[in-house]
Amino acid sequence: MSNIDDDIISNPSGNETFDQVVSIRLSRRGFLGGSLAVGAAAALGGIGSLLHAVPAEARRHGSLLGFLGFPISEADAVAVPPGYTARPLIFWGDPLSAGPAFKQDASNTAAEQMMQWGMHNDGVVYFPIQGARHGLLVQNHEYTDDVLLFPDGAANWSQEKTNKSLAAHGVSVIEIKKSRGAGAYSGFGNNQMLCADPVTREIRRFLQVPNVCEITGVTVTPDERTLFVGIQHPGEAPTGVNDPANPKRYSSWPEGAAGGRPRSSTFVITKDDGGRIGS
Repeated sequence: MSNIDDDIISNPSGNETFDQVVSIRLSRRGFLGGSLAVGAAAALGGIGSLLHAVPAEARRHGSLLGFLGFPISEADAVAVPPGYTARPLIFWGDPLSAGPAFKQDASNTAAEQMMQWGMHNDGVVYFPIQGARHGLLVQNHEYTDDVLLFPDGAANWSQEKTNKSLAAHGVSVIEIKKSRGAGAYSGFGNNQMLCADPVTREIRRFLQVPNVCEITGVTVTPDERTLFVGIQHPGEAPTGVNDPANPKRYSSWPEGAAGGRPRSSTFVITKDDGGRIGS
């Protein structure tokens, strides 16, 4: 163990280091004002370590958070700061091209799921065709939830269920075209996105999604004016927060009280004045 050298470089390429990338982002007041979401903070050892690991160049700037925070809520809804709009782009089971409609009782067949948006959205990337106005949105579907995917859950497993589960896994691609006109931090979970200003050490909430959800993949268009966010619903829960007999027990989003099963989704967030996200 005494021979371990933490300074060994595992990537000998000439690519920029993480510190250099962050320094450039902060100096340019880039995406989300150069701040980093809590997901990145967790990977670096928590918000405290994130606020301490700041390039010296960034400390010469003023506040980097160009949006207002908002109080935490238990509402079964998506929330963003004043001056921003979050709109649902697509949900699990929505038809792709001429695919079939989603059935709230989960009775869609494997063949139908093959032509529908997959389950449990995770990583997402925007590939521009014509800059920020036209591109391809590619989303990874991390896993399937048998409680929600089938009317009777994992009971009576069959080849048809295997095929449907496989169809809801993997990657989905949709073409995107932009049209005209279109407090306290206790109880933190995976259903909110916090941004930290490494200079002032201020933390603000940028996004909150319904209970039991998990914010996963995030990507932005080249002009940094449109943000796409993947939402797993329900998110992974070590206690198994699912009820086959009543899938709406913990949340009925997005359909509400009169709706059916919770559905993963991808949201698109823009600033009401058309400006850059976080500015």
